[in-house]
Amino acid sequence: MRTLHFDSLSACVDDTRRPFNRATNTRRFNSTVVNRRDDSSWFGVEGGSPAVANMVEFTGYPEGGRMISAMSDSLQATLPPALGIRRKKRRADSGDEYDIHSAMRGAHDRAWTQSHRELRHGLGVVRIIVDICGDAAKRANALQWRGVAGITLCTMLRQAGYSVEIVAALGVINAFKQETLLWTCIVNSRHGSVDIDSLAAVLALPGFFRTYGFAGIIRAADNFKSDAADGLGYPVPVSNIYEPRGDCIELIVPNEVLDEDKARDWINESIALLQGDTA
Repeated sequence: MRTLHFDSLSACVDDTRRPFNRATNTRRFNSTVVNRRDDSSWFGVEGGSPAVANMVEFTGYPEGGRMISAMSDSLQATLPPALGIRRKKRRADSGDEYDIHSAMRGAHDRAWTQSHRELRHGLGVVRIIVDICGDAAKRANALQWRGVAGITLCTMLRQAGYSVEIVAALGVINAFKQETLLWTCIVNSRHGSVDIDSLAAVLALPGFFRTYGFAGIIRAADNFKSDAADGLGYPVPVSNIYEPRGDCIELIVPNEVLDEDKARDWINESIALLQGDTA
């Protein structure tokens, strides 16, 4: 499997401006991204890839932001607080360890120490991976729901004290040679503020995948000295190829989230999982 990763959205955007090494890939980029002028059923917005770029890089996607705010308000879910666990010693008149010096001073009620678990709020770390990929038959109004689900959960988790990182991801096969590609981009770091309209332009606007994601597939082919295939390959569920990193809780918004009901189901399932993890 091949991988292409960007540590930030700005790095991903900048990469689309770099020239390709192979003339075939330049032509593929122009035909599938630059010159494509499909209507909103493809990109989610009228005006083709230039309109998408304007939203991603400058104005955000307020309509998507309103959808996310409405879903977050309507769920009214009660999340468990973010918890971290540390060991702390407490002085007592009985326990695990005996302090002879305290006893000699007459402080018998503090001569023993007990180790116990103490829960600290605000230390839960979650990575939300949004599978933004979809085949040509998927309409924009279906693809947007994965982003809506991921951003909605992110805002709810942050309000509960979690530290959240959001990653856009896509998987394809046969985009060049017979390779499988996993493309990822950190679109909101765990230390960054959340601008819902800006995040919506990336994750809830299918034009991002069909502009910057397509560019990333072509770039990967170019990096590995290959021509990008006509059609840019076939989608592979990110959940099938993503290797968990193990440094935090990781939640993948899967490719079957294609409507509001599925988005709600995924959010509720994720909340239930977190409640189990932090119990």
